[in-house]
Amino acid sequence: MKTKENIESLFNNLKTWIEFPKYQAERRLDVFFGLYLEDILKRCRNELFRKEDHLVLIPEFPLQKNDTNNECTNIDYLVFNTTKQSVHAIELKTDNHSIDDEQIKYYHKFKDNIELKELFDFVKRPRTGRSGKKYKALYKYIKDSALEDCSTKGNVIYLLPLELQTIKDEGFDSIPFSEIVEKMKPYTSEDELLDSFLDCLSHIGLQEQEKENNRRRRS
Repeated sequence: MKTKENIESLFNNLKTWIEFPKYQAERRLDVFFGLYLEDILKRCRNELFRKEDHLVLIPEFPLQKNDTNNECTNIDYLVFNTTKQSVHAIELKTDNHSIDDEQIKYYHKFKDNIELKELFDFVKRPRTGRSGKKYKALYKYIKDSALEDCSTKGNVIYLLPLELQTIKDEGFDSIPFSEIVEKMKPYTSEDELLDSFLDCLSHIGLQEQEKENNRRRRS
């Protein structure tokens, strides 16, 4: 019973703390999305990710900002469907209004202006120090998992509290938290962690809707 109480306490804290100005909820929820993301994608976008498909997730995948140095931004999750040999970028948001033009620009770069080989070549680039060791570990994982065999780029998919027209206008896909809750809820009977996680996502979605309604009333 203690485990159940701890799970409830964990997510109650998240639901409270997400309203605090400096609290970065995405970093805390990231670990739970890492646990359930494969199931979420297969149930919410089954035309792209079939039940039998083998998916490999890499968090914080580096995307080079320019050609002159090693400065990069990070894709929240790069999802490799090794069955279909396709690659999709996943961006997690817990606040619809945290999406900015700079981020949109880099996701367009991934989708429209860069080859997958360039992504892998950037990871392989020689580096020194602690950073170099981490990039070597990342490339070893890519090589050992045969991810370079994936040759087709898919779309950018946002996971976010509410549907956002801006994302559609940019040609990206989005999965609102309400859809995740709807599609994943049937599987909670034997998974208390999933049940609490979905309850937290539902709470975030409702809070975001309330904020949006308040903005409309003020405008």
